[in-house]
Amino acid sequence: MRFCNRIRSCGKSETILESIKKGGSDISRIRTLLTEEPDLCSLLGRNISQLFERKDELVASKLWKRGSQGKSLELLTEAFARCPIPACFEERIVSAFDGDKSKVILQAFMQAPLKEINDDAEVNIMEGILYDRGCILFSSKRYLAAYRDFMRAWLLNYPKTLDLSFRIAVCYFECGELDVGKELLQCTAQYLRTMSMSNEEKSVWTMNIVKALKAIETSRKQTPNKPQLGYLNDSLPTTNSLIGEFSALLDGESQKVSQTSEVLELQFSPEKGRHMLAKRDIPPGSTLIAEMPYAWTISKPSYHKFCHWCLLRIECGIPCSSCASAVFCNATCRDLALNSFHERECTILKLLDSSQKLGNMALLCFRTILTTPLSTVLQYANLINQDSLSHDVIMGLNDNNKLESSAYSAVFAQTPNSEQRQAGDLLKRTFSAVYLTLALKHVGYFDTTKLAEDDAKTLSEKEISVAALMLRHLQGASCNAYGINYIEKRVNIVSEEEKQRHLQIDEVGGATYPVISTTNHSCNPNAYRINIPGRMCLVKTLRDIQKGEQVFDGYGPLYLTEARQERISKLQTQYLFRCSCPPCTEDWPMYGPLRKAPMKYKCSSCLCELKVDPKNIHNKLKCPYCDKVTDMKKLLNSLKEQKETFALVKTSIIAEAFQPFDKDIEEILTKYIQLCQKAYLDPCIESVEAQEILKLFWNISIRNS
Repeated sequence: MRFCNRIRSCGKSETILESIKKGGSDISRIRTLLTEEPDLCSLLGRNISQLFERKDELVASKLWKRGSQGKSLELLTEAFARCPIPACFEERIVSAFDGDKSKVILQAFMQAPLKEINDDAEVNIMEGILYDRGCILFSSKRYLAAYRDFMRAWLLNYPKTLDLSFRIAVCYFECGELDVGKELLQCTAQYLRTMSMSNEEKSVWTMNIVKALKAIETSRKQTPNKPQLGYLNDSLPTTNSLIGEFSALLDGESQKVSQTSEVLELQFSPEKGRHMLAKRDIPPGSTLIAEMPYAWTISKPSYHKFCHWCLLRIECGIPCSSCASAVFCNATCRDLALNSFHERECTILKLLDSSQKLGNMALLCFRTILTTPLSTVLQYANLINQDSLSHDVIMGLNDNNKLESSAYSAVFAQTPNSEQRQAGDLLKRTFSAVYLTLALKHVGYFDTTKLAEDDAKTLSEKEISVAALMLRHLQGASCNAYGINYIEKRVNIVSEEEKQRHLQIDEVGGATYPVISTTNHSCNPNAYRINIPGRMCLVKTLRDIQKGEQVFDGYGPLYLTEARQERISKLQTQYLFRCSCPPCTEDWPMYGPLRKAPMKYKCSSCLCELKVDPKNIHNKLKCPYCDKVTDMKKLLNSLKEQKETFALVKTSIIAEAFQPFDKDIEEILTKYIQLCQKAYLDPCIESVEAQEILKLFWNISIRNS
């Protein structure tokens, strides 16, 4: 804002805005700004220094108290992240379960004497947080995570109490290690005899121990398929097998587009840009794209809920040893994140995630460059000055003539839409690009050696080139980045209407999905974009897609929920195009009026409307356009039969009385959608509701898995 005011006061605003708008390329825009404001880097550089959420024992203590009272995993994890890191952190917290260490820890725990503590006994903050978090996990039957926190607390000198010993024994039993669980329970029973407590208290504990021992003997008759605590490493989480099947690509992976079904083909036209076409007829329920992002971020409200590397929900995570913002599933996720991006951005994270002036895409764009080798970035920076880009560059193809999601070429190809942007918008993003490049310089992206004072106040030619690419990404991300959503179960539902919408989908971060970004928008999309736990995003078909038809995603505005002019305005403002999909060109009715509108039948051959006489609706009907005869009686009977089955399935889905990813349920839904497509002209309320129930089925399945 200070620079904008100074530009206005000098009377240069019109000149600079015109130069920025007509710059022709992003590198010329960067040069224009640096020429007009020669001290820009020096002034911006003063604001770039270490700024991050620091460890604070007092804050940790307050969060611990709130988290324990409210039984909040999130608050306790934040309290853990705020704790100053002890010297033994790496050995006792991070790597305690590597290899055979867990066996050694178990032996030490079994040999340790039981201690009695009273309510007034002091417990150190970190061990107390871990114990309390373990208790919450234990109560919610997440025994493996609870075990890790209990053992970590004990390794930090939390006393081996009767309660702790019993809980750890149950964790072993519940995770399939019956012999260890039994031995621990027997040891606990022996300790109980020597403890100074009332006979009534001893009786309660004895009953609990006996009950657990009986449960162990019952389990011996079964073959539990559960993880073995003593043999678990802190490795990356594995994917649920049902989700793996759910995300399997139709006909396997394409040879030309990574993480994409073989049934799709990438095309380009000046009017449509890059887009995906069906190479054959595709049924509803098919997985077309299952993509991992090139770069991603977590939103600040979700910092202590999700792993900053794999984006899975945190249970017993460990924090970054330097900042209080980042939390990880385990040492594996932490080390991968540190090597990829967090080690360098850690000390300036608050600079990047807290600035309203930089915008909510700044950290994502910063990380996109940060995780790409400088040599690769400079290779593409040289293309910015060219008058026109080659076909391969426009398509985002790598050296193997493939659109590879993990290759920088795929991200570079995302269009910035510079020509459609206002001069003021371009100027703001140019300022941000220079600032973020200075931040890259500060964290050693360009050179690991210490910068001379004069060098820190300017940008070299190499750095100007990177700033131009940063500007390209700041433009492209506003049109091509996606939110990462997590499906929660809603609580405090009061009305009957709310029960129909008992899923809460929260945006917990943002990501760059280069392949998914090639799908164009429709206000009546034929595909559904959905996040599965972690970073992967799927694109699944909602209805039949014919050979040669485009795959359409919904960028946000949909005809069912927003009026035509409102949708057009939103899409023009954010995505810089005027929508020309059928709901916009034909002004389809929204959900309310559509429910009351009569459904129109169509000819299955030429797809034109069949004029049905309500008095003779069961007669055979000849199409006035192609002469094909439709047996209306047969069609109506099929619709009635499948609608009744659909109604039963719909009820079970809303009541959540089904197994996740039940293939039979999905087949009933997709068959009914196909029949509605065949029988009715769009827009059709029956097809719409069936597609919405299919989406609800997928979302509940993912959440419950």
